[in-house]
Amino acid sequence: MTDFYEYQLPTWAAVYFVNGDRDTLTDAEVELADEWYDKAVGENAVLDVPVQEPYFAYSNCVDSLGSDVYDVRVYVLGGK
Repeated sequence: MTDFYEYQLPTWAAVYFVNGDRDTLTDAEVELADEWYDKAVGENAVLDVPVQEPYFAYSNCVDSLGSDVYDVRVYVLGGK
């Protein structure tokens, strides 16, 4: 069985992770996103962003600010 963790990821970070698009992000946002990715996903896991409509949440897992988010899963390969 593969372990997974669920997170609320702001839409701007999801676009960055899925498409590599950082054109509209500040250096601080990229740094926050990369820091979260290294801790939550790392080398032995896979980020899954399901096809869904984003929704507003008062907090998220990257910067703890209110924003539109996606519910994502991080699947850990071989245990964490």
